[in-house]
Amino acid sequence: MQVGFEMIDAFTEPQGIEMNTVHCKALFEQDFVDDAPVILGKPQTYMNLSGESIGPLAAYYKLPLNCVIVFHDDMTLPCGVMRLQDKRGHGSHNGYEWRNLAA
Repeated sequence: MQVGFEMIDAFTEPQGIEMNTVHCKALFEQDFVDDAPVILGKPQTYMNLSGESIGPLAAYYKLPLNCVIVFHDDMTLPCGVMRLQDKRGHGSHNGYEWRNLAA
């Protein structure tokens, strides 16, 4: 299981959010936490093709990229360390190339 999926599960389970809808090649759910709307997606594509899922999902809901959070593992970080980065490019990770964002 991907680390990103585990992060989403850790968030959704205590909230009672079940992700059982398929939309844009992702397991998907739209809900509220307190009064804040959340849209969650677990791409059902290969990891390097995850942009084909999340890009169209963000475009469908007209989400600005600064409102999209991507969870993933990073082999350069020590185990148990989390890093939050803003405005990071895709680097060499093909899954971050959201060429289809406007599709």
